[in-house]
Formats: sequence, structure tokens, C-alpha cells
Amino acid sequence: MISIFQVIEFQWLNFTLVRIKRNAPDKHDNMKYNQILLLLFLSSCMTLNDSWTDLGDGYTCHVDGKNCSIRHEQGYIETKIYSKVEDYSFDDQYIIAKQNPDYEYYKTFTRSDYWARFAIYSYYLKDSTSQQFYDDTNPFIRQSIRADSSFYNYLKSKGVTDKNSIQDWEIINPILDSVFNADPFYKKVFESEENYWIIDKDKNIRFGPMTFEEFDKIRTNKRIDLTFKFE
Repeated sequence: MISIFQVIEFQWLNFTLVRIKRNAPDKHDNMKYNQILLLLFLSSCMTLNDSWTDLGDGYTCHVDGKNCSIRHEQGYIETKIYSKVEDYSFDDQYIIAKQNPDYEYYKTFTRSDYWARFAIYSYYLKDSTSQQFYDDTNPFIRQSIRADSSFYNYLKSKGVTDKNSIQDWEIINPILDSVFNADPFYKKVFESEENYWIIDKDKNIRFGPMTFEEFDKIRTNKRIDLTFKFE
């Protein structure tokens, strides 16, 4: 059985479209929890032929064609750096990265993250009191799921479903455009053609986006002995 823990571990992969046809028999609308999670898991595995570099402590650099991104295997840890990562270096504690942000790539993967969080919370509502839920999760994951209550209710009020249909994407897309245009974090990401980042793997903390001057100051203060290939 594919557990919710495994789904959350793999939700950062590039989700392919998982549809449940509207004219399907009723049994499809009442799929068991583990069956839907299995669909999520299988869809996430579709990108395993891409290039993956282990950066240690659960962090991976993923190259998909011309796209390159860095993130943690645990989707609820907010340290991801989306494409396009042009250069990076790492040691036992830190990752440094230089990024040329790609708006559409950010939108695609943030949309997948949004829907995955929505779907996980939807299934949590059905199974939150079951022993299986507690067996398949840890305190951090349970707390992270429960913290998505308002997020889930907002998307649901806009008409998003747990079917990951094209209609769901069409609802989430303008929401993301609004977020990217209003949120100070995303505004800073996209206002520059080149951003610099530092990830502390021990604490799962991300610093950035930064200019090179801001980045170099933190690198010096933290005595991070890492440089870029073309620095």
C-alpha cells in the first residue's frame, strides 16, 4: 500500500495529469484513500528518467531538459529553488545556487504543489481519525497537513477539486498570477534576471532571493567555503 507519507515525500516531482472522468461509474468517485494515493505516486514517478543529483540531507538537484531546480524530498519543507538554476555548489551543511527565474516553470510546479497540498488535505479529512493515518505519518507531517485548513477551504471555495483536472488547473492559474504579482517574496524573485540563494541543510532554512552582494555578505559571515564554477 502506498502511504500518505510516501505521497508527500514524492509530491515535489513533476506531477502528470491525473483525471477521473466525469462520466465514470460512481465507484470512481468513491475511490479508496490508498487507490488515489497510488495514482498520485505513480504520476510522480513519471519523471524518474530525468537527471537527479543527490545534494545530501534529502536535497536533490533535478534537471529536466533545459530546466534545473533544487528542493527537498519532503514537500512541506519550504526551501525549494525552482528553475532555472544556472550554477550551484554544496558541502555537508550548505547549498549555494545562482538562478535565472523562469515565470512559467515556477507557475507549473507551484500549481502542482498547490494541488498536491489540496488533495492531501482532502484525503486527510476522510482519514484523519484512522490508525493508518497515524501509522503513515509523523508529527511534522500531521502538523503541516492541518496547517493547510484555510488554504484548502480557499481553493475549494474557488471550485478546485481533488481530481487534478484541466478545469482545476484553469482555476489555480489566475490564483498563482495574483500571488506572484502581490506576494513580496515572488515579486522579488521575478524582479531580477539573476538571483542568489543559500540553503542551510542542517536547519532547513533558505536565504534568498538575493543580489550577489547580499549573497556574498552572508556567505562571508557564515564562513561558507563554497564558490560557483564561473565565479
